[in-house]
Amino acid sequence: MNRAHGFILLILLAAGPVLAQSPVNRLEYQVPINPAVGGWNSPLTNLGGITFDFIPDRNRPIVSGQWIYQINGEYKSFFFQTNMVYSTQPEAIATGIISTFEGPTYDLTGRGDYADPVYGGGGTAVPTGRTIRLEFNTSRAGTFIDNPGKADERRFPIFASLRGAPLVAPTDYAGDWSVAVRVDGPQFHFQHMGLVQLRPFTGPTTFQVLDYSSVNNAPPAGVAVPQENARLYEVTCATADPENGLNACEVILNCGLLCESGVTRPLLWINPDEAGGFADSTRQASRTLFYDFGEPLLITYGDIDRIIIRGSRSATGQSITEMQFTRIPTGVFQ
Repeated sequence: MNRAHGFILLILLAAGPVLAQSPVNRLEYQVPINPAVGGWNSPLTNLGGITFDFIPDRNRPIVSGQWIYQINGEYKSFFFQTNMVYSTQPEAIATGIISTFEGPTYDLTGRGDYADPVYGGGGTAVPTGRTIRLEFNTSRAGTFIDNPGKADERRFPIFASLRGAPLVAPTDYAGDWSVAVRVDGPQFHFQHMGLVQLRPFTGPTTFQVLDYSSVNNAPPAGVAVPQENARLYEVTCATADPENGLNACEVILNCGLLCESGVTRPLLWINPDEAGGFADSTRQASRTLFYDFGEPLLITYGDIDRIIIRGSRSATGQSITEMQFTRIPTGVFQ
């Protein structure tokens, strides 16, 4: 079966100057996926809390923050400043890690008291001798590593505090979006820009994956299905590409003659950790079907008013798909 795939990204918005200054490697991800700034915690451990901010610019991706925890009832506060490092396409596929930062921690001594109206100076940063490393899998979830590579290394799962339950309601991604999308391989390139609508999925949440991998002479890829409490959306790609008359959904996802009976439509979902998938689905009376053509699932990363979809759309990993959804006012653009 010959399955067409396609799309691109004038990404353009987030990292513009970098892309303009250096040649674009079309077989590498171009749109960075950023962890949420602000507070992160590890609810089921005694890690404490981490707060950081950073510049989402590949030319100067500076991270600065603070780690606060408790020892014998006394709060300790340490500071750090380093650089964000974005994973390459092979690294992201192999590890699931989208970005990291690592650096030494510092104690601040000699700073004046807040209660003293006479300014006492900014204090002195004193190295603690310990390093921290944060690894991010999505905009909301990651791992905090204290003293990585040392005998007393400790690891903690961490979550962005204000990106979901239990503190706030998860982001609702329903609405209208602009989309820039591309598919690239050694011998081909497809790009498209248009409009996309996301509407809440109301079909059965009993999921089944059908194995059609033999069609592409490949082993099953193991297509994941939405997790419990995932947010699911039916996707309508409203704009056709003028060159071939197809819209983005039809080019990227097309089970063709192998679609089972029922209502077939692209389905996008975001799990509680703000990652999910984008795949063809067929809604039947009591179940929703997905298809495994031996190709890796396109991974979806949610980030409030932006959604990034990316992955390799071939069993050999020789092609790359990258999509960026940007939220627009509902009903304004037709």
